[in-house]
Amino acid sequence: MKKAQFDPDKATVGASYPPPHNEKCQGRKTWALTRQYGLTQFGVNRVELQNRSDKIAIYYDIGGRDMYDVSTFPDAGFQAKPHFEIRFRPLKA
Repeated sequence: MKKAQFDPDKATVGASYPPPHNEKCQGRKTWALTRQYGLTQFGVNRVELQNRSDKIAIYYDIGGRDMYDVSTFPDAGFQAKPHFEIRFRPLKA
């Protein structure tokens, strides 16, 4: 089995949350394992988050890839839904 790579230069830094909810995640680092392992039915990310101690919190963010899934953030008062767009293009003759 292929070993996951956690190169600091390849981490995504921060979060995609809307302001002001993104402020607490400014130092967050994420590695998308989904792409490294070619997963299609669910997604896995390794996340490092500086919390209120002298140690980094490491956790795995795991979720489905269904286009109808909804992530709910009740404390922040918002939901996240996948965005799907259909684009048309002419057929090549």
